[in-house]
Amino acid sequence: MEQCNARLAELLAQQKDEMQAMDLDARVAKALQLRLEMLVPYMDTWPQALAVAAKPSNAGRSLKLLYQLVDDIWAALGDQSTDSSWYTKRALVAGAYTATSLYMITDYSPGFRDTWAALRRRVAEGLALEHKLESIVHTASAAATAAAGSRRDAAPEGAPAAAGAGGAAAEGTAAAAAAAAAAAPGQGAEATTGVATASSAGNV
Repeated sequence: MEQCNARLAELLAQQKDEMQAMDLDARVAKALQLRLEMLVPYMDTWPQALAVAAKPSNAGRSLKLLYQLVDDIWAALGDQSTDSSWYTKRALVAGAYTATSLYMITDYSPGFRDTWAALRRRVAEGLALEHKLESIVHTASAAATAAAGSRRDAAPEGAPAAAGAGGAAAEGTAAAAAAAAAAAPGQGAEATTGVATASSAGNV
């Protein structure tokens, strides 16, 4: 399997220019078909090979090779996604590869014609679903962002500002009272007390 994956990477690199002219679903289906065609010489023993790969002692390595396969395919197709679609795209290819490899076991059409037709349908349907899910995620994200912005806009911004203005006014009034006390020593204490009382009432 490792050698077949390496061979596929070479084939995709060689056919890069040709595949760029195709639609995305056609490119994905073509890449998978190239890899699945490598199973044809071993189709008689493929069920046994799958049973061996599914053993607990081999499952980890089998999953690693499958992951390498789907990652190589998307890398060769120029995928640079970093959002949730990174996972959905790889799940799509992994599912299409696994299901089609099982379909091949019972396909007796000339040249596995029915298998390749089923593969193209599965890839087209999978990509359509992936685009729909991605659209839903982006819509939900945009709605959440808009809702958060609305809550910020609706916050009572005037109250903190008014409190700040009141505090500044109180400080200014207290300073004026201190100046008055210095200018009229006999009346300074009474003036200061009155201003302080008024300032406290204004802050409540």
